[in-house]
Amino acid sequence: MDSRSKKKLILICLIAFAGLAFFYFQNLSEVKTSTNGEGIRFLKAQTFEQPGGWGYRILQDTTTVIEQPDIPGVTGKKPFKTEQQSQAIANLVLQKLNQGTFPPTITFGELDSLQIDYK
Repeated sequence: MDSRSKKKLILICLIAFAGLAFFYFQNLSEVKTSTNGEGIRFLKAQTFEQPGGWGYRILQDTTTVIEQPDIPGVTGKKPFKTEQQSQAIANLVLQKLNQGTFPPTITFGELDSLQIDYK
């Protein structure tokens, strides 16, 4: 192999390596950080039945981050009447957490808009 062919081969290998490195590090940065610069969290909601109604948990991977047996923001201990109501608020909390809102407080207006019976 002459020196010109060797130079072409080395140049092709360097370009291929640079391209692979670029795509690897670009994807790595997208996976490892969220919009607020923290590590990405794998959050999910889980409803649970309890005496008198329903509640929900927010889990990060397999660890419970929030356990809410009662309707948030309401005076006293008042569980959700249905699993669907519990799931609706849990989804709203997940949305707020994924947007970087902490604590993910729930307002009476949000309860009303999701038709949560809290009175």
